[in-house]
Amino acid sequence: MQHEHSFTTRIINLVQNLISSNDKDNQLESVLALMPGHVYWKDIKGRYLGCNDNFATTLGLRKRADIKGKTDHDFLPTEQANKITINDQKIITGNIPTEFEEQGYTQKHKHAVFLTQKIPLRSKDEKITGLVGISLDITERKALEQKLQTAKVQEGLQEARIKAMKAIAASLAHELRTPLSAISNFTDTQEYLSDLATGYTAAKEAKLDIPLIRPTQLEVIKDAFQHIAKEADYSNSVINLLLTNLRELETAQKDFEICSINDCINEVINRYPFANQKQADLVKITDIVDFKFKGKALLVSHILFNLMKNALHYLEKAGKGDITIWTTEGENFNELHFKDTGAGIPAKYLPHVFEHFFSKRENGTGIGLSFCQMVMQNMGGEMKCFSEEGEYAEFVLYFSKL
Repeated sequence: MQHEHSFTTRIINLVQNLISSNDKDNQLESVLALMPGHVYWKDIKGRYLGCNDNFATTLGLRKRADIKGKTDHDFLPTEQANKITINDQKIITGNIPTEFEEQGYTQKHKHAVFLTQKIPLRSKDEKITGLVGISLDITERKALEQKLQTAKVQEGLQEARIKAMKAIAASLAHELRTPLSAISNFTDTQEYLSDLATGYTAAKEAKLDIPLIRPTQLEVIKDAFQHIAKEADYSNSVINLLLTNLRELETAQKDFEICSINDCINEVINRYPFANQKQADLVKITDIVDFKFKGKALLVSHILFNLMKNALHYLEKAGKGDITIWTTEGENFNELHFKDTGAGIPAKYLPHVFEHFFSKRENGTGIGLSFCQMVMQNMGGEMKCFSEEGEYAEFVLYFSKL
């Protein structure tokens, strides 16, 4: 703004020098003619005395001299011309310079926003004889300001959403802990299941009239509570980690460990609740190079759980494809690749997949992948997505080498 003000002041001084001097060679006028923006000057009655080339072209004049003697009513609608006339008279009678924004048009007759400065013209004896004005096109700057303002609003909304997400997560965690605690307490009777199984076997051998329990089912019953207790503990651990990382991911770094990527993959394959064996068979594990990384195995397993859930959803939606998981070792990063050949991701959505609350799935929250990205970055790595719509979607997890 200061630069623009200095520039307009210089042009105004040039116009005043032109009017007060005997410019027989038209040197000053030639300089003004080539000035950028719209430069013009009027007499005390609002009649144009001159202008630069840009202004003449915008008004549709063949040459600058054609503007002499005309007023704004010759070029503009009456209402707009009247507003300009009133403003001009305020400048002339008020003896004060003014700077303001106004609507106008460019040489190509496109709507534009101009920063206009007008100041009274004075004769040698300091009598006001008219005014001089310059208007600079600030359309792009205004558009940029609007984008920045919109970005600030969006940032504010994003922060509000994140706060809401944290509050909801804390509430859900509280609600989940109660039944998990009850389940854990219930599994304390695990030792009696073995006695019950032994008693059932004895009753069958004695040929008592009791309901049939198949041997395979009996084996499941023996270890059922042990599995339930393990899943309850695992669920509590996930809740603790998620809450910690929702509050502040950096706080979890002190708890980082040296982990095995192979262990993480096996954990997911063994624990994921596939709908059936056919669904489980869609997952192919190939070319696994077991590398170590510093982080939290449970969080990496959570990432893989999330990718598995999404991939199976889109495989079902596409009615085709499978899932392949493999690893590679690089110079600076080791990589885990998770690829499905289902529906793929449209190119227009690809840049947004890791954004908070961005989701095109029905009932999707847009939290999963953004959280996965945060986890990888917190461990000093990265997560990227490559895709071709209708062909595949591949997520690559980059782990810093130890």
